[in-house]
Amino acid sequence: MEQYVLAEIEYFSGNVDAAAGLVDRALTELTAMPDHEQDQKLLSGLLQNAALVRGASGDWATALCRQQQALAIRQAPKTPAE
Repeated sequence: MEQYVLAEIEYFSGNVDAAAGLVDRALTELTAMPDHEQDQKLLSGLLQNAALVRGASGDWATALCRQQQALAIRQAPKTPAE
């Protein structure tokens, strides 16, 4: 998921549109995987980043939705393997 790191670099460099594209692509790739193969920590981080770039773009409704999705993952009960 190199897009994850690149998105953060773009975002903090002020390239919000580029960051949004990278985050969206990384989310698409991760969510296309079977549920049992998805890294939930990575998914919550990507959703958090999606919230940041959407908020910076003024899309507050999507930012809030992504933030709530990330929070739900972080608050979910952990299995013994996690």
